[in-house]
Amino acid sequence: VHFANKKNKDEIEQHKKELYKLTISKEKDMLEANKKAKLNFRTIKIEGSQNKMTNKNNGKSTARNVRLDVKIGEEAKKMLFREMCSALPATIQAGNEITFKYKTIQRKKIFNAELIWDDEYQKNNIERILITQG
Repeated sequence: VHFANKKNKDEIEQHKKELYKLTISKEKDMLEANKKAKLNFRTIKIEGSQNKMTNKNNGKSTARNVRLDVKIGEEAKKMLFREMCSALPATIQAGNEITFKYKTIQRKKIFNAELIWDDEYQKNNIERILITQG
């Protein structure tokens, strides 16, 4: 009987240690999540050659120095994404969004781009995205 009680106590202690590790890990994950911005990007055709892109911060931290690096030449970027070029870099508070209009061109329907931002967790977060037209 004494041996069984010692075994149960050892198992209980082992479970306590595992539970403590899980609790610490969860708290660490929550602290990290509170330092991260999470940007969600989408595009919508509005009318004619006009499209709209929205960047919403669904994270818990402010996204700072938000940039969009569209993989096209500078002149084309200034012509198609004029509103965006003049407004970025930007700051997006948690729960907020920014919206830009951009023009459509017939030759190219999809642009490769990188959405880049800083938050409390790290600098230069990068999400590779596709900007579509219509």
